[in-house]
Amino acid sequence: MKNVGDLLLKYKNIIVSEETVRTSISEITSKLIKRKIPIESIIVKNGIISFKLSPIEKQELFFKKELLLDEIKLHLPQAHITHFK
Repeated sequence: MKNVGDLLLKYKNIIVSEETVRTSISEITSKLIKRKIPIESIIVKNGIISFKLSPIEKQELFFKKELLLDEIKLHLPQAHITHFK
C-alpha cells in the first residue's frame, strides 16, 4: 500500500510557486523593456499579472503585450497567465 505523500509526488512539479513565477516574469519583462523590474512590483492573481510601475513602463509593456504573453507561456506553461494590467 502506498502513502498519500507518494501518490501526490507526481503533482509536485505541476504546481509552481508564486515566487518562481514572479521571478521569471521579472526576467522576461526586464529583457523586453531593457529596465530592471523588481519582483515586488509584480502581482499574479487568477492568471492576471498586475504591475506596479510608472505609466511609461506600463505603456512599453502594453506595446509588447503579445510578445510578453508568448514569452511567459513559453517559459512558464504551467502558470496559465491569460493577460495583464
